[in-house]
Amino acid sequence: MNLERYLRGLRARYDRVLLGAPRLGQAAPGGDDAAVQQALLAWCQGGAGPGGAPSPGERPQVRSRFLVARLVAAQPEPAIAFANHLACEIDGSLRLHAMAGTLARLAWRAQVKLNDACWWRQRQDSDPWDAGWASTSPPGRRQWQRGFVPRRATLVLADIADAQALTLPLALLRQSGDDLPHPVRWLWVGAEPGAGQSPLPAPGGPRFALGGVGC
Repeated sequence: MNLERYLRGLRARYDRVLLGAPRLGQAAPGGDDAAVQQALLAWCQGGAGPGGAPSPGERPQVRSRFLVARLVAAQPEPAIAFANHLACEIDGSLRLHAMAGTLARLAWRAQVKLNDACWWRQRQDSDPWDAGWASTSPPGRRQWQRGFVPRRATLVLADIADAQALTLPLALLRQSGDDLPHPVRWLWVGAEPGAGQSPLPAPGGPRFALGGVGC
């Protein structure tokens, strides 16, 4: 039992230095792209459980703590808009926005924090994740080097245009993957580098394509 680590986890808040919040209000995907969203949500959830820790402060049981994938389109803008919507879906922003009244929103937030406090509780697909864009700002880079400790399951969106600046954060997460307390999913987003451009650092994982882009 590690009570100090348990209490520190309960006090943790969304890390706005490392992660830029996704933009609410992006259009919902339609047609074939709706199937891509479902596939991406399944990729996030795959191996994220069962959850539940043997005692307070211990790591929850997770089959796959760190995974990497790509979300690509012919142009970066559709992929970025799609990723924002995906993040707002998985982090509960869309659900929260649809609730009627301040009281309902406060009650839901309180329930989420209560669930976080239940160290024995197994993870549910409906549980909200943290989600946001990987920061390349100087404070963000310094914070990445100090180490990222997710407070709950986390989806990190990484702009392919920032691939060079995000090489080190990705490498550090890969290195510490087995020690992460919660599942983390790293999703490259944008148009894949063309001929003569630097390739993605260790892209790995599955590739999800929008708008009929070839696989």
